[in-house]
Amino acid sequence: MKEKNRLFFKGLPGYSRRDDAISEDEARDTAYYWWWRFMHLSPVFWYAKQTGHTPSDPLVAETLEKCGDLFGGNFYKWWNVTGKPIFSEAKRPSQVRLIDLEQMDAIELYERSVIVEIPLTIRKATIVSQLKKLLAAVQDDGNPIHEGRALNVTATSTAQLRLHTKRFNKRTLEFEYWVMIYRLLYPKIEIWRIGDRLRVAPSLKVRGVERGVFGTSGSTPFAQLHSVTGRYLYKAERTILNAERGSFPNFSKVALPDTYLPFGKKYDQDFRAAIGQVPNEPAVWVAWLHEQYADELTRRVLQVNRAEPEYRLPDSLVRQRLPAFMAGTSDQLKS
Repeated sequence: MKEKNRLFFKGLPGYSRRDDAISEDEARDTAYYWWWRFMHLSPVFWYAKQTGHTPSDPLVAETLEKCGDLFGGNFYKWWNVTGKPIFSEAKRPSQVRLIDLEQMDAIELYERSVIVEIPLTIRKATIVSQLKKLLAAVQDDGNPIHEGRALNVTATSTAQLRLHTKRFNKRTLEFEYWVMIYRLLYPKIEIWRIGDRLRVAPSLKVRGVERGVFGTSGSTPFAQLHSVTGRYLYKAERTILNAERGSFPNFSKVALPDTYLPFGKKYDQDFRAAIGQVPNEPAVWVAWLHEQYADELTRRVLQVNRAEPEYRLPDSLVRQRLPAFMAGTSDQLKS
């Protein structure tokens, strides 16, 4: 396949791929997969897709439209239909190239570039070393012409939805995601218990330990676990808000006015009822969350606590204790 027909993604290892060369496992091992996951946790996106109402924030509405059939199937189906077009680059990145001096008039130089002469009479290692020194020394208005490691390659992205940054930890995103899921399904459970169930900080031993053992110090394992888990939670909340606005992974604060209504005044009561903010009204979104994620969260807790083998046994203690353990009314799981 010709090079020009190859898709280019700034969030995929190897960057350039043929359309049919991106496997499901490979696509899942990217920020794009977690972007899709976090967008599913947006009550605004869910409500808009359920009702057909357009979000009041134009940026949120635009992002939602780009995301296509977000709730219509699994990730790989969405990736093939929608993800590839919106995440692939419309323009290929600049490349180091050989300039033919005899055809200089016909060559259009890059907007930002520097022309150097490389003698072919010295070693390649010397050439690379001298190029690095040259880039560090040459300046434009007192600033280096190249930012080095500080260069943000996502800033020049031409994708419809571009990564906010490539400097992120996928395991951190994973923790944020599962902490958010747990909080949504069990809103009354203590924060430290979410961290304990999900094993976000295994070195903090709190299960089955009386708090009084640690005295009144503010730096107890309970307090530390609460702090660690709480950070994952507030970062997840911000990540969802930024994902709604087409920016990921991004946990910077989104400044919303006090008067902000995701669907305007006309649909605000119905929206708040759907997400469980109106007493005695059916929280349809909350019910949907339980339907979609309760079993998945249970499997996650069993996996990270290495309790899957015991749970498979019909009369095991793990199977009997799991509901109370998940809800936070008991800290006992294994014998």
